[in-house]
Amino acid sequence: MKDVPAGEKAFTLVEIILALGVISFCLLTLMGLFAIGLGSSHTSSVDTTVAALIWNSANELRTNSFPGSTGGPAAVTEWYDANGQYLSQGGSAPSAAYYERQVTVDTVAPPTLSAIFSAAPLAVTNAASVISYPVSAPAASRIFITNYALVSPSY
Repeated sequence: MKDVPAGEKAFTLVEIILALGVISFCLLTLMGLFAIGLGSSHTSSVDTTVAALIWNSANELRTNSFPGSTGGPAAVTEWYDANGQYLSQGGSAPSAAYYERQVTVDTVAPPTLSAIFSAAPLAVTNAASVISYPVSAPAASRIFITNYALVSPSY
């Protein structure tokens, strides 16, 4: 083994091992942060898709263009994939389904309000849109988001 001349400086083996330990610790910490970042990115993507589905549901309820608004069925179930793309309506969930949307429409004629308007009984149409996900999870483990709307009073 060659000795280092007195005028030259060098790192000792202990210093090199300590530096490698510090670098390893920093890299492991960064890898953990990447995993957390990927999880946050997925959660953000799901939240964005749910927000878009809610926004579409609210617009449909507001404009009366939702399923069942034109004398159709009183309750409709629709299926969407993980990107929020429409898959199908009714029946059981397709294999690619991630979100389920249920629209329920009912007409209520409260007797107390009908007594106020003597010309004709008052009928109010209510609509509710419920989005739940993930479809593959049991119902008790799903996340449910509900929109309610007073669609139209009919005189």
